[in-house]
Amino acid sequence: MRDIAKKSTYPRHQKKVLALVLAFACAFTMFAGAAFTDEADIQAKDAVNMLTALGVIEGDPDGSFRPDATVTRAEMAKMIFVVRNNTIDDSAYENNSSKMTDISTHWAKGYIKFCESQGIIAGYGDNTFRPDTALTREQAAVLLYRFAAFRGMDTIARADLSVYTDKAQISAYAQEAMQWAVATGLLSGRTATTLVPQGSTSRAELAAILTRFTALDQTA
Repeated sequence: MRDIAKKSTYPRHQKKVLALVLAFACAFTMFAGAAFTDEADIQAKDAVNMLTALGVIEGDPDGSFRPDATVTRAEMAKMIFVVRNNTIDDSAYENNSSKMTDISTHWAKGYIKFCESQGIIAGYGDNTFRPDTALTREQAAVLLYRFAAFRGMDTIARADLSVYTDKAQISAYAQEAMQWAVATGLLSGRTATTLVPQGSTSRAELAAILTRFTALDQTA
C-alpha cells in the first residue's frame, strides 16, 4: 500500500521523542471523531492514534486502518524520519545522492535517503533497498537500534535469548540489535519460546513498538 500523506510541518519542540508525542496529545481529540471503520479490531488504540497523529502511518481510503497489515521497509524509513524531524516533508532530501538503485522514483525516496545519510539504513549487498518489501521483526530491531545510537540513547542492554527456540533464525547482523530490543522491552516473543525474527511486522505492532521507544527515549 502506498502511504499517501500531505506535506506539512509540525512545530518544533524538545529533542526528546516523548516531547514530540506529548505535543500531539492534544491533537488526538481531532481524530476521535473520525474513527477507523475497523476500530474494533485495533488492540493498541492509543499507540495507533499516536502514529496516525504523527502522520507516520495512515488509514486506507475506505476508512479502515488494517491493523494486521504488514509494514513495509519504506514505511519504517518514514517513521524514523518523522520522529527525528517532527515533519513529514521530505522534499529537502529527495535529491540527495544514494547508493540505492531502486528508490529513484519511489514515494519514500526522501525518507530513505535521509536515513541512509545518517547511517540508520544500509540496504542490501546488491545496493538495493527493496522499499516495498515487508519489514521483518529483526529489521525493525536493527533500525531502531541504530536510530537509538544516533539519538545518543543507551544501547548497552543485552538480553539472553537462549530461552527462544528459534534464536538461530536471527541473522548475524541483527544479533546485538535483537538482544537490545528484547532487553529494553521493545520486542517480546510471539510466544514464550519463539521470537519469530523473520516474521513480518504489522501496523498495530509497529505502533506499539514506537510507543515503547518513546518511553525508552524519555529515560535516555
